[in-house]
Amino acid sequence: MLGGKAEPGEDLTETAAREIGEESGLVVAPRDVQLLAMLVDERGDRPRVTVVAYVSRFTGSPKAMEPHLVERWEWYPIGPLPAPLFQPSLNVLATAFPHAYQADGLVHSYPLASRAALMQTARRDHDAYPPAGPALREGGCQCGRIRFRASGVPDFGHTCSCAHCRRLSGATEMTWVSFDLVDFDWTGPGGEPVWHHTWPDSRRGRCPECGSQICALDDGATSIAVTLAALDDPGELVPVHQSFRDDALLWREPVPTVTR
Repeated sequence: MLGGKAEPGEDLTETAAREIGEESGLVVAPRDVQLLAMLVDERGDRPRVTVVAYVSRFTGSPKAMEPHLVERWEWYPIGPLPAPLFQPSLNVLATAFPHAYQADGLVHSYPLASRAALMQTARRDHDAYPPAGPALREGGCQCGRIRFRASGVPDFGHTCSCAHCRRLSGATEMTWVSFDLVDFDWTGPGGEPVWHHTWPDSRRGRCPECGSQICALDDGATSIAVTLAALDDPGELVPVHQSFRDDALLWREPVPTVTR
């Protein structure tokens, strides 16, 4: 976690690029810095700004440019980061990646990049987007009769281009994410969805009123797959695989497979 202050006339991308070079020895051009989120707080009576920045390109290797302050620099994956983490850094990471980090109390933080821009960054470089952490997630059907709550870690977000998914949804594909059954509950007035088998050992659930496709469950499984679009906040999760990609329509851009 680099620290420093802006020089007169600099914008934050220029400050980030300069401080990275001064403290870590990496050479970064301001045009290759994307600001994701900013937090404003105080240290004593002095204002302090903490920023999350994504660097798309750099040269060099990290080295201790200030050995009297820093013994060495080390690379870590964005999630999970080693604990304890500098609290302002944790809070601003929670602003950029709310699916992976939880802020500590009320902080003055501001997203600097739209969710759509973050998704584009994640598609280009999955290492720049942390995997989802445990959080309370809710969702349901269009009419609200069927509702669910999941509290665990979402697993294997992916799109599926098989004929069943296309015909059942009336769309080019369906996007799924799984949760452990022990962390999953039906909470709506309609209870569980209506089930129907699409394979001998696999069934899908839909709302009997509005017809929304909500979930899929294999016989004997310990997890349930829900359609990503059924979540109240589906935009935070990024698919990491595409099933039946050979069956996808030719004009659909494929989802790259990511191994973590």
